[in-house]
Amino acid sequence: MKHTGWRKPTPGLVAAQTHAQAGEGLGVPKGQAIVAVKRVGPYIGLKPADLVMLDILGAYTRPQDWDAGRRPVVWASNTCLMERTGFSLSTVKRHTRRLAEAGVITFADSPNGKRWGYRDGDGHIVEAYGFDLSPMAARAQEFMALHAEMEAQRDLCRRLRRQITIARRTIRAALDTTVGAAEDDVLNQYDALIQDLPARTAPASRLEQILHAFNDLRDKVLVVIGAAGQAAHNSRTSHEKASELTPRETETDTHIQVTNDSQSVKESGCAQTAEHQPDRQATALSLNTILAASPEFTSWCEHVGRPPASWPDLLRAVTDLGPMIGIKQTLWSKTETLLGQKKALAALVLVFEKYCRGEIRSPGGYLQGMIRKAGAGALNLDRSYHGRLVLMNA
Repeated sequence: MKHTGWRKPTPGLVAAQTHAQAGEGLGVPKGQAIVAVKRVGPYIGLKPADLVMLDILGAYTRPQDWDAGRRPVVWASNTCLMERTGFSLSTVKRHTRRLAEAGVITFADSPNGKRWGYRDGDGHIVEAYGFDLSPMAARAQEFMALHAEMEAQRDLCRRLRRQITIARRTIRAALDTTVGAAEDDVLNQYDALIQDLPARTAPASRLEQILHAFNDLRDKVLVVIGAAGQAAHNSRTSHEKASELTPRETETDTHIQVTNDSQSVKESGCAQTAEHQPDRQATALSLNTILAASPEFTSWCEHVGRPPASWPDLLRAVTDLGPMIGIKQTLWSKTETLLGQKKALAALVLVFEKYCRGEIRSPGGYLQGMIRKAGAGALNLDRSYHGRLVLMNA
């Protein structure tokens, strides 16, 4: 840029002038050029008010101004810009200067520093001095490529954050179901990672580091839990073998037992009734285990509000869940009565998860089957959920 003595050139202004010369030979529609700038505005240092000013300047141009071989120059006065934007004079100057330093517009200065211009009978600009918007045409492709790269980075960050959430919930669920099995250093590492969770604006490189740390801790926790489970299994096996080797005494004398006939009959009747009642004891599953093993349900909760943080939250979250997948209120009431509230909630979430993943076709029929299994004492929700966790981490 040639120094006229009243506007000091800077590297940004010189680069904008270069872009303007390149943009003169391109034919880029006004809308395309302005949208390209807006999509990457924050990334190149522009603020919302700068984009408002850019919109106002673009409104002064005509479609033919953006044809190849022409320059879209705006010669609106400061007074007009102040009226259109509501900005003060100093604010108008600040925003136009920032647009120029960002390489989006440039200044086409007249010899006396005033803005003016005129058009021919066809509406084409013959001569004009003011704000030259040609750099936008020259950089439209660059800005669109930059926007595509930014979107790819956003998608990567969203995917990494989801994977971090799954790993975090898997670890928390495993720790909750094996209290005492994990060592203190494992718990301390988990707490440290939770404290070190980055902000939403963290770059992908930082998220990858966090995910790697969570995956390492998850593998360590699973090894600890597996070792504890194997030790418990070995202990049970040894106890059973010892019991089998213990000799039993042979009783030859008549054994006389005095009992209260009415009391024994009453206890016998209660025992027979209990054998045919479904298990209504509270499930040993933790809420974290249910959420970790049910990504579809968790995603649905995030869509309609937020993931439940307690059992009452889970009860409120599934209020509309049954009708949504075709489970009638009568069936839900029956499930809640026979299984108990927590087991019923865990069962309904499992049915929803299987239905969303296409594993079952009839949620109502599947829930009826679970009720029948509970009546026979064969319903094991803990095994179902932990099995899903194992498959997710395989």
